[in-house]
Parts: sequence; structure tokens; C-alpha cells
Amino acid sequence: MQKGNNNEVKKYKAIFFDFGGTLMCAESDNVAHLHMMKEVIQKYNLSASPEDMVTKYNSFLFTKEMTLRDADPEEKSFTPLRESTKKAFKGVLAEYDIQPSKEDFQWFSKLFYENHKKYIKLFPETLLILRELKNTDLH
Repeated sequence: MQKGNNNEVKKYKAIFFDFGGTLMCAESDNVAHLHMMKEVIQKYNLSASPEDMVTKYNSFLFTKEMTLRDADPEEKSFTPLRESTKKAFKGVLAEYDIQPSKEDFQWFSKLFYENHKKYIKLFPETLLILRELKNTDLH
């Protein structure tokens, strides 16, 4: 809940937290990453296959159990996705001796958003469940 300026409490109808494979199909995440890496290869003129780049990118982003890597494994604290993707992008480019600039990170952030918006697919059940929840008094 959030307090407004006049100490009024605003209620949220629902808050959903998603990691790949919860509400959305994890395979569609890989499709988004594939399209992103095609653009990275083109922008930086890299001699790599998009599939290999996705593997590299995902290795910086996820553990072998496909959970998001912590920014600092010693702390085991929450890492915002934008920080994880920035670190993964930097890691991929470092393998080609490229140090991304602030503009490169901004470009990649936009690329990430556009491709995920275009390619991410929810599980078919997700929309059905959300519609059912909307029609109940649970919110």
C-alpha cells in the first residue's frame, strides 16, 4: 500500500512478481535475447553467432539453475533486473575487449525493453487466471 500526501492509503488491486517461467514462458525470453544479440552483433561488428551470444549473455545473467545471478554473491541481496542485464551486457562485450559507454548502456536498455515487449509471451493460463481473479473479491 502507498500513502498519499493527505495520509490517505491507496490500495493496489494486485501486484505480480515474475521471473521467467512463472507467468511468462521462459522460451520466449530466449527468443527476445536472440533478437537482442543479433542487434548487438551488428552494432559492434562481432564475429559470433546469435545463439552463442545468447549463451554467453545468459551465463552472465543466470545461474545454471536459471535463477537470476546476484550482483554480489557474498551478500545474496536482491539485484534489480536492470542492473543484472547491464552486468550481462558488459560481460559479453568484455569478451571482445569492448568497454561499453553510457550511451551503449542506454541503447542496450532500450533494446532490451523493445525486444521483451515484442517477444515475451505469457503462459495461456496466466490471462485466464488474471481474468478469474479480477472477477472475485480477492483483490
